[in-house]
Amino acid sequence: MGMTPVFYIESGSVSGALIDFSPTRKNISPVVIPVTQQFVLKESLRTDRLKIAVTDALKQVASELSKKAKEGGKKVTTGSIIILGAPWYVSQTTVIKETFRQPTVVTKKFFDDLIKKAVANFEKEHASSGNVSLLEQKVINAVLNGYQTNDPFNKKATDARFSLFLSVMPSDLKKQVEETLHAFFSRPIMAWQSAPLALFGGLRTLPATPNDFLILDTGAEVSELSLVRNNMLIETVSFPLGTSSMLRSMTTTLNSTYEVIESLVCSTHEQTQNSEMKERVDKALALSGDEWIKLFTSTLSLLAGGLSLPSTLFLISPKGWESTIEAFIKKENYGIVLLAEKSFSIYLIEAFSTNVLFLRTFQKTKIS
Repeated sequence: MGMTPVFYIESGSVSGALIDFSPTRKNISPVVIPVTQQFVLKESLRTDRLKIAVTDALKQVASELSKKAKEGGKKVTTGSIIILGAPWYVSQTTVIKETFRQPTVVTKKFFDDLIKKAVANFEKEHASSGNVSLLEQKVINAVLNGYQTNDPFNKKATDARFSLFLSVMPSDLKKQVEETLHAFFSRPIMAWQSAPLALFGGLRTLPATPNDFLILDTGAEVSELSLVRNNMLIETVSFPLGTSSMLRSMTTTLNSTYEVIESLVCSTHEQTQNSEMKERVDKALALSGDEWIKLFTSTLSLLAGGLSLPSTLFLISPKGWESTIEAFIKKENYGIVLLAEKSFSIYLIEAFSTNVLFLRTFQKTKIS
């Protein structure tokens, strides 16, 4: 039985799994061997520190997966699949429009030339932020003469529109990932993908998923919102505040260490501490939460662009933070109703491990 190593890298953890994609019968879940390594920056956030933490965590996860594969008699037969969460990529959905005076055949060469030009412009736009490498380019929608089509080639049209999802990643991080994994798995990396595109693809497979929805991925250092309209990933916007960021802020408010604050927050969730301590933690959480809410609502407004937002929200959150994030959102219900015309229906998305999103074996639970 051949296995494929799959890794999800975000701002606070690296998750990995060995997955068997070979079953030919439908509705058979792949064999999964999961491993997760979490990490936190207990002091001020710096990108160089975060990259070192990511590399160390990836090394531990890859080592454990390699060990488990050998112990279980599993053979790795393909290259790895890498999923990147924020802040390790920058993405953009570009709409390419072409109008012809008379019906013209849309050829693959014509299409490829348009894509090549869009990719070149996107890479040039982001080259100023440092050395970057193309992560993915994927056409997520094609429309000819106003009608959506899955096969636009060799058809005549006077109007053609293509929605292209593009993303880039830091070149130095790509090299670090490649070198780290090569020490454990000899085959080269098979595919790279951003988390929003992986999430979007997975959520579309869930029963009764609407055509319009929002995805909120609350990471350790970064929170990210994605907008889907008409079954198309329109835009993803992140803001620099996550669960670890809030915990660091609380260390100042409560004049304590990161470890102590983290334990207090966990015990708040479990309701095990005395009322005086609970009150202190709640006040500190409220202060951090106010800043998160402010960034969350401004990001919602940016995504809305003057239009009404979908009222279905899929939430991905570190374990133990689900109720806190839900409470933050409910606190800003008035502003949300103005943007979405009604309160959010919130669904918690859970996978086999800490936000291992690439499996597409999600379970959704309505929590609000």
